[in-house]
Amino acid sequence: VHKKHHFSASCHGFLPLHCSSIHSFDVFFSLQCSNTIHRLKARTSWSLSMNTLTSADALAVCNQLKADDCITTSVILDWHGAVASPRSEPIFEALGVATSVQSLSISSAIFESTEVVRPLAHAIECNTTLDSISLLGTTFKPETFSVFLSALVGKGNVKHIKLSYSLHDEAAAMIFATCIGEAQTLETLELVGEFSRTTMIKLAPVFSTTTSISKVSFRDTGIDSDQMKPIADALARESCIQEVCLMSCRISTAAIKTLAPIFETNTAISRLDLRHNEISAVGICCLASALTTNTSLKYLNLDHNNSKCAGATALSKVLRNNSTLEHLVLSSNEIRSKGAYDLASALSTNTGLKTLVLSGNKPGATWIAALACALSVNQTLRKLILDSCKDITPDSLGPLINVLRTNHSLCILGLPCCITPESCSSLVETLLVNPTLRKISFERQLPLPLGFDLLEAKALREAPIEFSNFEQLRRYEE
Repeated sequence: VHKKHHFSASCHGFLPLHCSSIHSFDVFFSLQCSNTIHRLKARTSWSLSMNTLTSADALAVCNQLKADDCITTSVILDWHGAVASPRSEPIFEALGVATSVQSLSISSAIFESTEVVRPLAHAIECNTTLDSISLLGTTFKPETFSVFLSALVGKGNVKHIKLSYSLHDEAAAMIFATCIGEAQTLETLELVGEFSRTTMIKLAPVFSTTTSISKVSFRDTGIDSDQMKPIADALARESCIQEVCLMSCRISTAAIKTLAPIFETNTAISRLDLRHNEISAVGICCLASALTTNTSLKYLNLDHNNSKCAGATALSKVLRNNSTLEHLVLSSNEIRSKGAYDLASALSTNTGLKTLVLSGNKPGATWIAALACALSVNQTLRKLILDSCKDITPDSLGPLINVLRTNHSLCILGLPCCITPESCSSLVETLLVNPTLRKISFERQLPLPLGFDLLEAKALREAPIEFSNFEQLRRYEE
């Protein structure tokens, strides 16, 4: 066994776990048992169903968390939509003195009483190793929310906060913004769910004044132009924020037009993640225009948007003029031959891009020749992913495989289709003379003889290489 394993146990009797032989594995143990619990001799994560946890089970968990040799690093407390009761206090007390817990997730709880929240808040303040806290689908009243957040402010080592909680209440939004603004060690703030414009207005100033937050993430949050404006205004001012993620936020063209201009002047943000937003070609063009002279952005993820050819052409102009951008992800953007040709042409002169992902587009079979021509002169691209490009045929891969004999910069290659025997022979020859390729992924299975040919080339090759996404080939190797 080579991979991390996750174990979920649900039983009503003795649980005989003898794990001394798997001490090097990451083990996830979900506690739903009702009798004796043996210590796991491995790095563990506890997932506790708080509304069904018996007193005996709670005592066993508390004893393990309090033990001097406890190596539990992650605890999940899940109420499954129930109201948190004082019965949870022993678990909270144990968390306060646990010396190894680094991550705490509180899921689907309803905190109606400050009497329940205070022990939890006290535990968070007392724990010296806890640095990551997640609130997932948890409901607070403003007064209980205030008590909980005050613990985060008072605690000096919380670095990551994830909040999946709809902040529509103005009082709660103000409390949250104030507490986050006062946190001195917070590095990552992740917000999941719907947030009102009022919340954005209250929270956005923190982004321009923070001295510690380096990553801000919004996910599954509907952001229109009105909500984007306070965010853009805050990010336009220089701050320590280096990474912005706006994933699945249903960003409209108007909203991206509001955000884009900040990249003409911002010199701090190095990563921008706009995955799954359905941003139109017009919006992509606005962003590309701002990035032409940008000197800080290194990573841009536009996976699952609507760039189309117009957006790809605009981004190709960025690549011709901008040597700072290193990673560009354009998966599933409805890019066809015109946009793909422009991107390939830009690679001929670009000296900065290291990763280009074009999965799920339709660049056309003849585009491969243009790409190969660009790679014959480009010496900076390290990773090229073309999987799920359905209109690239096996017969068209020849020029790409041949150019790799002289291109010694590409390290990772994702192929979109099966290769022909002729292409396989060419690939074998390429592998024997190319010292830099480290990984090739095949989207589809290879016929048996071709698999053996590649394994033979792998054996004869001096530099190591990995063939991924290909279970059959691994079986051949075995």
